[in-house]
Amino acid sequence: MACRVIYYRQPSGRVPMIEFLDDLTSVKHRAAILADIDLLASEGPILPFPLTSAIAAHRGLRELRTRFAGAQFRMIYTIVDGDPVVLHAFQKTSSAQLSREYAVAAERARSVR
Repeated sequence: MACRVIYYRQPSGRVPMIEFLDDLTSVKHRAAILADIDLLASEGPILPFPLTSAIAAHRGLRELRTRFAGAQFRMIYTIVDGDPVVLHAFQKTSSAQLSREYAVAAERARSVR
């Protein structure tokens, strides 16, 4: 089921996902992330584990997981009218950072649901 992947836009006009991609120093990492975003668009917002997963502590949030060359990236999204809205993205460096990153996405999700 094809869908449209939407990047969350802050009230200021900033688009965190675009900024995240622009800040990546590795073209190969960016390409791997965009390939997974394309897969999300072509196959639908709920892909099998481990590529996507629901975030248990935050109802309605899911994460798209990209792993490439030893690096792990997470794109947190919610689904609105069948389309994934990417709220936040980050490079995972430890499990300890997850609750903080999920909280950022949850706050943004309140404005799009």
